[in-house]
Amino acid sequence: MVNRALRAALLNGGLYRELSDEPQEIFYALGIVVISGLALGLGLQSQPPITLEGSPPWLVVLFSAYTRLAGWFMWAGIVYIVGSKLLGGKAGFRQLLRSLGLSFGPGVLAVFAGIPVVGIFFLSLSALWMFPAGWVAIKETQQFDWVRAFICAALGWLFGIFGLMVLFLPIQPSI
Repeated sequence: MVNRALRAALLNGGLYRELSDEPQEIFYALGIVVISGLALGLGLQSQPPITLEGSPPWLVVLFSAYTRLAGWFMWAGIVYIVGSKLLGGKAGFRQLLRSLGLSFGPGVLAVFAGIPVVGIFFLSLSALWMFPAGWVAIKETQQFDWVRAFICAALGWLFGIFGLMVLFLPIQPSI
C-alpha cells in the first residue's frame, strides 16, 4: 500500500495501468484515503480554524477522515460523470475510485500542519499535491489526453477536495 501511494505521489502513470483490472485494490485505495484523513485531523488540531472548546480531539480526526472520504467519492463521481459520460472516457466509477484513492497519498503531509510557521505550507502542499497525482490517475484510467484529463481533474478536485475543505474546516464539531 505504501509503495503504491509513493508511486502515485511521484506521478507514476504506469501504476494505474497495472491496477486497472484488480478490484481488490479498492481496499488499498480506501486505506490511503482514511490514513490521509486521519493525518489531516491530527495536523488540524492546533490550527486556528479548528477550535476544540468542548469537543474531544478525536472528533476532529474522525471528522477529517470523513471529509476526505466524502471528497474522494465526490471527486470520483464528478470525474465519472464529466469524463466517462460527457467526454467519452473509458473508466467506470469503481476504477476511478481505485485510481483516485491512490492519489490521496500526498495528503499524509497534512499531519505536519500543526508545526508553527511551516504548518500551513504542509497543509497546502498536501492538498495541492493531490491534484497532479489525480490528474495523472485520471489520464491513465480514462485513457485521455492531458487536456481532457485536466478538465476532469480540475472540476473534481475543486469540488471534491478543495470545496469540502473550504466548507467543512470552519465547522466546529461537537458532541
